Amino acid sequence: MPSMKDALFEVEEALNDLDNLLCALAVVAEPFCTMSADRLSGDETDARNGLIGLRDALKWQCRKLGDAYEAAWRAAG
Repeated sequence: MPSMKDALFEVEEALNDLDNLLCALAVVAEPFCTMSADRLSGDETDARNGLIGLRDALKWQCRKLGDAYEAAWRAAG
């Protein structure tokens, strides 16, 4: 059975992978997210706004996960 610290190292690797995926999403999506609404159709504007919301929600969840990870490390001592 893995120790708490071993499990936390696995969580850290998963967090790093998630961070890399978010960076890739930003590279691909950011040009679309920064387009003004007057350059997009209504559907494209809705898609852009949804993508922005998804990006922001993922960033927020990653912050919360990072905070929980740090707290777990402190508790594991």
